[in-house]
Amino acid sequence: DAQGRQARPSDCGALRVGVGLSGRARLSRATSMFAWRHAELDLDFENEIAELVEAEVRIESPHSNADALLHTSRIRFASGPAHAFAIHVQFQGGNVDRVAADGTRGSRGPWPVHTLLEAAVSIKDRFGNQVPFRQSIAGGHLALRSDGDWKAFEITPRDGRLLVDDTGKARATIRGLHDGIVQLWLEQVGGNTSTQQRKELRGSTQRALSFVTPGEPKMPTAPSSAKTLSAADARWSSLAEEVRNASNHAWQGYRQFAWGRDELQPLSRQGG
Repeated sequence: DAQGRQARPSDCGALRVGVGLSGRARLSRATSMFAWRHAELDLDFENEIAELVEAEVRIESPHSNADALLHTSRIRFASGPAHAFAIHVQFQGGNVDRVAADGTRGSRGPWPVHTLLEAAVSIKDRFGNQVPFRQSIAGGHLALRSDGDWKAFEITPRDGRLLVDDTGKARATIRGLHDGIVQLWLEQVGGNTSTQQRKELRGSTQRALSFVTPGEPKMPTAPSSAKTLSAADARWSSLAEEVRNASNHAWQGYRQFAWGRDELQPLSRQGG
């Protein structure tokens, strides 16, 4: 009050409080601008976006001769804990427009053999914000793993440990040495993680990389008698290619995860 004493609750309730926030920030649902306690008001802000927010709080008395309080500050909302992991493959140096082995442009492959590629790992929180790699794994580190031996597939560093740059991005260099399909996934090394957590990380990050020799056909050529397709057959040729690729993918999965069993359970990646 005017004498410097703690104001009475009834006087605080008459104050007018205004809050202005930039970006996507907002007052939490549990916050009330009228819930004064012992002449103090707690304002809780929340945000789903990692961003810098300008906050302004204005408190005015109903008495015209009283001072108005205007407080401005900047609040930086950081990303939350790691929630989702993904592996992105591109030509070394980030040149995703380079022509792939099948003559197309893009970063999906198939990839030419004996060409250095970059495997970058992205980590996001549950709201989709990018999480810096250095704060993502407590007590351990992430490494790339594959089902290919060193005569068919190379990972640099050889132990698969991802190299982290100053921006918090993690990368490793990979290279296919022979035609074929290689499975690539993330594994946590060290730290307090259970077998189930490591299994879930592998299941959520595993992806198949196809390597071919540039200039060579991806599938065996058809006999000369079948090279000339009718109009009806030509209309289905692209779909036939998709069926062949899907069959090959299913066979590779069965051979890796369920060999000798009756079936492959796709979610658990176990034989049944």
